[in-house]
Amino acid sequence: LECKGGTVLYKEAPYTGKVKLKKIPDKDQYEDGYISLKDGRLSGVTEFKNDAAKTHFKFNVKDGKFDGEYTLKYPLIGDFVMNFENGELKELKGKFPNEIKQDLIFDKDGNVNGLIEQGGEQLDFKGGVAEKDTLMVKMFLDKETKQKLITEVYENNKLMAREENILLFTVKDFEEELLPVTGIK
Repeated sequence: LECKGGTVLYKEAPYTGKVKLKKIPDKDQYEDGYISLKDGRLSGVTEFKNDAAKTHFKFNVKDGKFDGEYTLKYPLIGDFVMNFENGELKELKGKFPNEIKQDLIFDKDGNVNGLIEQGGEQLDFKGGVAEKDTLMVKMFLDKETKQKLITEVYENNKLMAREENILLFTVKDFEEELLPVTGIK
C-alpha cells in the first residue's frame, strides 16, 4: 500500500478495505485499531488507540463526511462524544482538561443549546445565548465550515471577547495525518 495525494493505493489502484494499524517505526509505542477505506479514501468505521499517548478516536465516514458517533479522547483536548449527521455536528458531550464540562446540542443554524459547567457554575444556552448577571455569552458554529465553535462574551451589550476554536480533526486531517502513521508511505 502507498499513499499519493491523500489516496491509498494498492498496485497503483485506489484501495478498498481495512488497514490494520501497527507499530510506529523507530518508536516504542503501538497503535491499535484499523482504518476503513473505499476507493482509497476514508469511508466506514475507523478506530485507533495509542495507549502510550492516552489517545482514542473512533468515527464513521460516509461520503467524505463524519456521520454518526465520533469518540475523541486526547489529553490536550479532553474526552468527548459527538454526533454528526451528514458532516454537521449535532451534539457534543464531554470534558476539557480544565474541568469544563459540556452537554450541547446544535440547532439547524449551528446555535448552541445546553449546559456548560465549570467549578459548580453553569451557563444554560438557549438559541445560542446564555445570560448571567450583566454578561451575555453567545456560542455557535461558524456558518461557513461548521468546524469552528465561536464564543462571544458581551457585558452590557458590548463585545468584550471573541474566541474561535477548531472543534475537531476533519476527515481531511485524518487522511493527511493518520494515514502515514499506519505505515502507508
